[in-house]
Amino acid sequence: MNSDEIRLDITEQISKTNESLSNYWGSPWFKGILEEDVDLLKKVHKKVTRYYTMQLVMSVLLSVFILIILLLNSLEILHKDLNNAGLLILFMITYLMGFYRYYKIKVNLEHKIYLLGLRERIDSE
Repeated sequence: MNSDEIRLDITEQISKTNESLSNYWGSPWFKGILEEDVDLLKKVHKKVTRYYTMQLVMSVLLSVFILIILLLNSLEILHKDLNNAGLLILFMITYLMGFYRYYKIKVNLEHKIYLLGLRERIDSE
């Protein structure tokens, strides 16, 4: 393979990554996510990683809290109607969906940053 074919493949992969980033609601929330400036993408990646970590922590905390409530209810220690826990389950599902969304954006941004760096190395040779 010559460098032109490799550069063309990298450009195709970057366009596929941009397409997938726009499908995961990335572009309206994070300005500059579809740009090809590596420094700007690293700043956006840092911001996405922070949101990803927040969503992960909230998902785990709510899941553990719901499991504890279900365990206490099944052992008949807590006489609570589980219909009231529906709101907590709804919040847990919301945070899990947000966690998945930020995970996909984070992974695609890492992939795009790597591909842009690789293309710059090929262009400099």
